[in-house]
Amino acid sequence: MLDLAKPMKNHHGELAQNRGNFLHSCGQRSSIWKIPPSALNCEPSERLEKLAKPKSFSKGYQENRPAFDLGCGRGSNIWHVSPAALSYETSPRVLHLARPKTCHLEFKYDKQVETYISLGTRMASITPRLECLSVPKIKEDSHLYFDRGQPEQPIRPVSKPARKALATSRIQQLAKQKEIPSSYLPERDVMWAITSGAGNSSASPRTEELAKPIMRQPMDMLQYDTDAFKVREAAKKSMCTQRIKQLAEPIQR
Repeated sequence: MLDLAKPMKNHHGELAQNRGNFLHSCGQRSSIWKIPPSALNCEPSERLEKLAKPKSFSKGYQENRPAFDLGCGRGSNIWHVSPAALSYETSPRVLHLARPKTCHLEFKYDKQVETYISLGTRMASITPRLECLSVPKIKEDSHLYFDRGQPEQPIRPVSKPARKALATSRIQQLAKQKEIPSSYLPERDVMWAITSGAGNSSASPRTEELAKPIMRQPMDMLQYDTDAFKVREAAKKSMCTQRIKQLAEPIQR
C-alpha cells in the first residue's frame, strides 16, 4: 500500500517544473514556456540558418503581375494596363458591339399618372350627337322595370285592393304556427339537483351485488401451471437403456 501511495515520477524534467503557472495561456495545459537567458544569447548553427531560409521559387516560375500594388496582398490583384492597350484604336466591329440595345420602333413608354388636359380640349364644345349619347337610358316603358323608390319601401308595389283584402278562414288556419305536442318534454340540463329522498335512500342487496366490480385474474396467473414440469414418481425410478447411455456420451473430437 505504501508503494502504491507514492506519486508518479515527473518525466518532463526540471525545465517543465520551473515554467510559469500559465502566465500567457489562460489556464490551458500547453502554457508558453519562459525563455532562459542562455537561449537568448546563443548563436544559431549553420543547420538552423539553412532551415530558416524561405522556400525559393523554381527557375521556371515568372511573376507576370506587379507585386500586389492594388490588390491588398490577394492573389487575384488588379492587372496593370499596358501603354499599347491604352493607345489602341478600336475596330468597327468592337464599336458596333459596344452600342446599347435600342428599343423597338413601336415601343411606347408608360404614361404618367396625371393626365394634363390641353387648353383646346377644355375650350371645346360637344356636338349634338355626344349630348344624345350622354343621356341615360330610360326603362320606365318596359314591363319588367319597377321603381324601387325609398329603401324602406318594398321592391314590388302592393295595390290598394290587396292592402284592404281580408284573409279567409282557410288562410288563417294555415297561418297558425305548429303547436307542441302535449307529451313533449324540454331538454334536461346537464346538472340537476338531487332530491332529498334520493339522497337518503339505501340500496337494496341486489343493487349492491350488481355494483361490485368483476374481479378477473391477470393472464400471467391464469397461464401459470405449477405442475407443468412435475416429474412423475415412475419416471424418477426408471433406468435408462444402454442405447440411451451410448447416445448421451459426448462426441470425442
